Amino acid sequence: MKVKLSMTGLSEADRVARLQDVVTHMTGNANFTTPNPTLASVQTHVTTANTKITAAIAAVTAARMAIQEKRAAVEVVENDFRLLGLYVENVANGDEAKIASAGFELRTPPTPAGIPAAPLGVSAAAGSFPGQLVLRWDPVTGSVIYEIQTTNDPMTEASWVSRGTSTKTTGSVTGLPSGNYCWARVRAIGSAGPGPFSDPAAKTVP
Repeated sequence: MKVKLSMTGLSEADRVARLQDVVTHMTGNANFTTPNPTLASVQTHVTTANTKITAAIAAVTAARMAIQEKRAAVEVVENDFRLLGLYVENVANGDEAKIASAGFELRTPPTPAGIPAAPLGVSAAAGSFPGQLVLRWDPVTGSVIYEIQTTNDPMTEASWVSRGTSTKTTGSVTGLPSGNYCWARVRAIGSAGPGPFSDPAAKTVP
């Protein structure tokens, strides 16, 4: 038989405890009178390892506490910064020079929202039910909602019909005549109003 030498799966503390158990069993054991390394040196190593493990656990605990205390202190600083900023803003009443004289930076005024661009990547696919088309398109910056329109072939500007809206970049149109060739287009609507319609996509209605 061979000795199992692997300590795989054991924690560091369990590995040290495992060796300590061996030292205990070998001490005074008549079967092994000249251990190599000596049990005295092994015991020293076990004691040192236990001391280091204890110290490491204490250090980790102290470090975690220090991190928590650091975060709490920074939160207090951030709160003081906000309170002082509100005070300066109230007293300065919009005077940029006064605000700057207090050491605060000036906020950049919000950029007015423009008309959203026309959606790109519009595609039409057959839905799961007769008379249904599923539309998809790329997101448009500044959009709040999207309007969907369809028209039968032939396509004219006057033939477009609104088919509802979607807050996502996909929408479903139902109730279309099966077998007909259908055109679909989408436009984004933002806070400044509707943008231009996309290039139309076409699909035969299932």
